[in-house]
Amino acid sequence: MSIYTEKFKLDNKVALVTGGAQGIGAEVVRALSEMGAAVVISDRDVEQGEKLTAELQDKGATASFVKLDVGNESDWQAAIAIVEERYGRLDIMVNNAGILFSKSVEDTTLEQFQLMQKINVEGVFLGSKYAAGLMKKHATPESRPSIINMSSLAGLSGPKTLSAYACSKGAVRLMSKSMAADLGPYNVRVNTVHPGLIQTDMGDQVKAILKDRLGLNSIEEAHAVGLAMTPLGVFGTPQDVALMVGFLASDAANFLTGAEYIVDGGIDGCS
Repeated sequence: MSIYTEKFKLDNKVALVTGGAQGIGAEVVRALSEMGAAVVISDRDVEQGEKLTAELQDKGATASFVKLDVGNESDWQAAIAIVEERYGRLDIMVNNAGILFSKSVEDTTLEQFQLMQKINVEGVFLGSKYAAGLMKKHATPESRPSIINMSSLAGLSGPKTLSAYACSKGAVRLMSKSMAADLGPYNVRVNTVHPGLIQTDMGDQVKAILKDRLGLNSIEEAHAVGLAMTPLGVFGTPQDVALMVGFLASDAANFLTGAEYIVDGGIDGCS
């Protein structure tokens, strides 16, 4: 088999995905599984998580579920211990879980701001911290484990009414760069993915934000505005993001760390 084919496969790798029961997270789970990885799905939604686990197992994949609140340190300690007990290793950590709301800085309460940081920043910090310890045990220069942290276009700019969210996603970006410097000598890679307008439940939230911000009459009008913002003229799909995550998880990206990868149909590059 050609090296250019082999490097994209995830055979014999183990992945943990947070927020993996729905939306982008669920598509990432499916992608990593189809690429050959054993996948641990984590989420607070037990019903959806177990449903997706059964779906993959019915296809012959190696998959399991663990309930996880990403803002709870003891949950993380328990989850990583379960991964080590079940599989003995961790090669791919996808910190995908996150929340979004839109409010001006004056209308955002301290409690709301703190909740955003707890889930979107502390969750990524804890996931990376505890994943790294297990990853370092088996990392090699030939096949470096990969931590992939989900940021956003808002992590590269400061959109109106998104101060708490932009703060959280910008923190993920810079924290990941520092982590990459910390963990590089141990052959562990850390990168961020920055989705743009993606057709998910959270994407629908973004349309609602555009509608309110621009004083539009309908979600359909907001959808049209989103299309006009995107040079490729379409909203992205969860699969578009999952394909980027799959690449960064693979040995094809073995020399890539400390960088951000934008999946937005050209919005950032052409604005």
